[in-house]
Amino acid sequence: MIIKHESPNNGIVNFNSTLNKYEFYYPCENYSVCSPYNITLGPGYYYLEAYGASRGDHIKEGRTARGGYGGYAAGVYRVSSLKKIYLHIGGHADLDTSQSIIYRNIYNGGSYGVNNLDAPGGGATDFREKSGVWNETNSLYSRIVTAGAGGGGRVEYNICNGGNGGGLNGQPGQGMICSSQFGTQDGSSPTTCTSGVYYSAGTFGCGGLPVWTGAGGGWYGGGAVERGGGGGGSGHTQNVISYGSFEIKNEFSDNIGYGRASITVIKLFDVSQNIRLCFNIQILHAFMTILIS
Repeated sequence: MIIKHESPNNGIVNFNSTLNKYEFYYPCENYSVCSPYNITLGPGYYYLEAYGASRGDHIKEGRTARGGYGGYAAGVYRVSSLKKIYLHIGGHADLDTSQSIIYRNIYNGGSYGVNNLDAPGGGATDFREKSGVWNETNSLYSRIVTAGAGGGGRVEYNICNGGNGGGLNGQPGQGMICSSQFGTQDGSSPTTCTSGVYYSAGTFGCGGLPVWTGAGGGWYGGGAVERGGGGGGSGHTQNVISYGSFEIKNEFSDNIGYGRASITVIKLFDVSQNIRLCFNIQILHAFMTILIS
């Protein structure tokens, strides 16, 4: 396995490995600006696991509105020849009213809150088959394992918690007027808001535009709503299988903070000497690149 960071100027290679498992963490210092891991896999079976980033919590005068947890998705990816995949890990930021207001979107689909009452949503975590910036359309459609992210929380008169991300459908955020929308497999859930209430539905890969609290990213992002917590984004899997005890998963989890991911090497195929030689040369090249970057 060859692991590089797509843009060394934006981050570092941040992973641990034990035996046949590689665990990846957010590689950048900035919660908003980052880039993916570039991973080359040899022929074999690999178990890809992703955890979406959690909400932003909103802390005000000792009261905390909890944002939603990040979701979990997994599946076995079969590789028949050398294959590059790209791993985007979701960003995360909390909101403390004693600090500066966050007016920047969260990496990989989380939207920000509009004032010091509204925490941002988290960013999704996903593996993709195509390169490109995180919100490029063809790259988004090539996602094979996507873990949705949680929506942000809001403290005003009431505490409005954000919705959890993950699963076929994310969860809505609590609202003082109406609940926020959540991501589904083919769009955003129908709104429960009446005429005159500001709300914004999530879109493909992105939380809803910030009208109040931020929403979570995902296959489809969660929604934002006036005076309420943000909705959670949905998870998704495609082009992966179950293999033995390694099963396809798309569900809620209790992940808090930044997203994370892992790759477990289940089985490597026997390959020809030429392919093996090529792969070893690429490993050496990658090792040198990591040292120099």
